[in-house]
Amino acid sequence: PTPTPPPVVDPTVQTERVSFPAGQTGTQVSGRTTPAIVRRYLVNAQQGQTLSVQLNSGAATLAIRYPNGKLVEDSSGVVNWQAQLSRSGDYQIDVIASQDTDFQLDVNVR
Repeated sequence: PTPTPPPVVDPTVQTERVSFPAGQTGTQVSGRTTPAIVRRYLVNAQQGQTLSVQLNSGAATLAIRYPNGKLVEDSSGVVNWQAQLSRSGDYQIDVIASQDTDFQLDVNVR
């Protein structure tokens, strides 16, 4: 008999809204994640603003999603990303780990 491959387990998504301190356009987020957990950060931004995201530390990469949940072009597997936004709404920043890791993320909207 052929061995049964282990089941593929979809990672759990933990969602958290990013809020900026009063009068600030950016903030730093830190946390811990594993390959079994995607840390998703929601950032509300308006069309025409520039969103920039920088992963400062951690064995992880980013994926950025539009408010409709579709992946932003050329935004998967990156450690930093910046673009002028084509639509308003809650953008999703996913931190995806290749191993258990602590991470630190800078998020700015201008």
